[in-house]
Amino acid sequence: MPETKDSPASITVSKRSLFGWLFYDLANTLYSMNIVTLYFSQWLIIEHNQRDIVYSVTFAISIALIGLTMPAIGVITDTRHNKLPLLFIFTLLNCLAVALIGIVAYLFPDARFLLLSALVLFVLANYSYNAGLSIYNSLLPSVSNPQNVGRISGWGTALGYVGALVGMAVVLPFVNTGGRIAAFIPTGVTFLLLSIPTFLLVRERRFSPSPDNPKTIGSAYRQVLVTLRSVRAYPGLLRFLIGRTFVEDGIATAILFMAVYAQVVMGFPDTVKVPFFMVTTTFAVIGSALAGYVVDRIGPKKTLLLDIVGWIICLVSIAFISNKIVFWGLGCLVGILLGTTWTAERPLMLQLVPQEMSGEAFGLYSLSGKVASIIGPLLWGFVLLIAEPLGVIRYRLGVGSLAVLMLAGFIILLRLPIKNAKKATERIG
Repeated sequence: MPETKDSPASITVSKRSLFGWLFYDLANTLYSMNIVTLYFSQWLIIEHNQRDIVYSVTFAISIALIGLTMPAIGVITDTRHNKLPLLFIFTLLNCLAVALIGIVAYLFPDARFLLLSALVLFVLANYSYNAGLSIYNSLLPSVSNPQNVGRISGWGTALGYVGALVGMAVVLPFVNTGGRIAAFIPTGVTFLLLSIPTFLLVRERRFSPSPDNPKTIGSAYRQVLVTLRSVRAYPGLLRFLIGRTFVEDGIATAILFMAVYAQVVMGFPDTVKVPFFMVTTTFAVIGSALAGYVVDRIGPKKTLLLDIVGWIICLVSIAFISNKIVFWGLGCLVGILLGTTWTAERPLMLQLVPQEMSGEAFGLYSLSGKVASIIGPLLWGFVLLIAEPLGVIRYRLGVGSLAVLMLAGFIILLRLPIKNAKKATERIG
């Protein structure tokens, strides 16, 4: 297949665009760390005595909306090359929704209205965050080439965890003064400010469009159905998406509830939890950066499989240990593994599809992750609900269930075939 001006081998990476792309990874992690992992779950479950299943269902609703809309949005952005305007819209929506949770808490302290409005706003915030993340991932071919995609993915993931450290440091004075709810307004404002370089610097690369690319929302959904039916043309794509769903089940749920687990099971107060997450996030930065070089050296598949084995060992250990020092050590290892997972997954996805359909492919990638983000948290919530008479032990059972999900993902991905995406393009062209 002859190379065109859009072929991967001819891509020259713009340092300006690369810097802008990397900066968004730094910016958006403020939301995922401060809101999703640390403060919203604790504010809801610990401060307002809500069951874990309430957070699980709310999170699942936001992710279900992503699953319904993002594949078509990915197809449209591939056709019109307008990823950045949509990314800006979703970023703005996220920042506004996050800030509004904090504003409503100050203006309307009535518990019933406050909880209902906070849950609705969280659905909007989490939907827009994940929508933006899918579009952001699909911009990776615009700032990389096949020789450095692993390293660039790793740098982005590493900067993301630097952003998590920045986010925790920015809101900590507010939280110390006004409680967990005080984290929301500064998180929304800081995320928005730090994302500005992305919209000023990134230049989206135009790949040659297919003449069959959809032009309307209806045709976009029909194209998604065609893609789902024709995944056999891309060796391993369906297996990757299914295996990734099980892996992401475990990871997404651990992210959602680890702060609550650290307090309820390990007895960590906020004065210990925040330094704990800062330390583990620092290890995530290291893991992300190193994983990029490992991906380029041994390939994303081997890197991801080794990473999953590490996850299984850590989750099983966490389910049984009570020693706080050991928990700190496992937390650091989890940080390394977390950075490695996403560093390896994005390049692996790009090995399975031609680059001109990256937006559509990452729509499917997002869909599999969002299915995981529904099943995993709901499984956690129901396990804890059923095992409620067991007290704290129910949390250990929840962690054990995540290890089982990760094992299933490992078995599926073990036989993942990696072939050149160009060959798949020729077969369906």
